[in-house]
Amino acid sequence: MKIIKKTELLYTNCKGRLILQHKVFKFKARDNTELYGQIWFSKEPLQGVVCLIHGLGEHSGRYRYLQSKLNKAGYALAAFDLRGHGFTDGISGHLISYEVCLDDIEIFLREVRKELYAGIYILYGHGLGGNLVLNYLLRRDENFAGAVVSSPWLMLYYEPPEWKLVLAKIVDIFYPSLTIASGIKVEDRSQDQAYMLESIKDNLLHDKISVSTLVDFYESGQWAIKNAHRLRYKTLLMHGTGDKITLSRASVEFASKCKELCTLKLWHGMYHELHNEVSKDQVIDFVIEWLKEL
Repeated sequence: MKIIKKTELLYTNCKGRLILQHKVFKFKARDNTELYGQIWFSKEPLQGVVCLIHGLGEHSGRYRYLQSKLNKAGYALAAFDLRGHGFTDGISGHLISYEVCLDDIEIFLREVRKELYAGIYILYGHGLGGNLVLNYLLRRDENFAGAVVSSPWLMLYYEPPEWKLVLAKIVDIFYPSLTIASGIKVEDRSQDQAYMLESIKDNLLHDKISVSTLVDFYESGQWAIKNAHRLRYKTLLMHGTGDKITLSRASVEFASKCKELCTLKLWHGMYHELHNEVSKDQVIDFVIEWLKEL
C-alpha cells in the first residue's frame, strides 16, 4: 500500500529565515484520479521552473541529483508521478490512453503555475516522458521558454517485430490494461554501478507496461518524427550513443527536421539515464548552461 501525506512541506533555515524547500501535493485529473506531485524550490534567486515528466517504470523521486544541481543554479523543479507509477494510483505501467497522458500534463502544468510564479517555464522529459514532452510541444498550445528532452522513446533500441505489434493491437481492443514485462534491465539504465545498486532497492521501480501503452507510444513516437518540422519551441535534445533502451538514431532523425529550433547533443558511449550516468555532472552542467541562454 502506498501511504503519503496529503501535503508535505519541508523548510530549511537560511540566514535566520525559513525557506520553503520541498512540497508534496496531490491534484485531480479530469476523471478525478489523484496524481502525486512534488516541487523542489531553490534558495537562490529564481531563474525559472523546470517541469519534469519521468520515464517508464520509474517515478519523480529518482531525479534528486538533477534537482539539487538545478536548485543550486536557481531553478525550481516540479514533477509528478504518471498513472501506474510511483505514488499515483493505477495499474503498474498502464497509462489509460495517450490523450489522457497529455491531459494530465496540462493539468499538472496548471497546478505548478498556481504554486510557483516565474517568467520562465521549461518542460523536461526523459525516456517515455521525452516522448510525451515532444508530442505535447507538437500537439498542445502552451507558453514555454523551451524544453529539454533526454533519451526519448521515439523508437526502441530493439523494435518489436510487426507480428507482435499486430497482436498487441488486437489485444488492445479487448484487454488494453493487460500488462507485460517492459524488458528494461536495471544495468541498461546507467553505467554508475553505485546508483544502479540503489535502484535495485527502490520498491517504486517496476518493469511493467500495458498493451495499450506499448501501442500508443510506438505510434506516438513515429508520429513525432514525421511531424518534427512543426516544433515551435527551442528544444535541447540529448541522447547517449550507448543507449540500449531507446534508439539514439531516432533522436538524430527528429532533430534533422527541426532546423535551428532543436539543439542535438549526443553523449558518446553514455547509457539511457544521462542524468544518472558516471559523467552526470558534465551532462547536467551542459543543460544548465543551455537553460541560461533562454
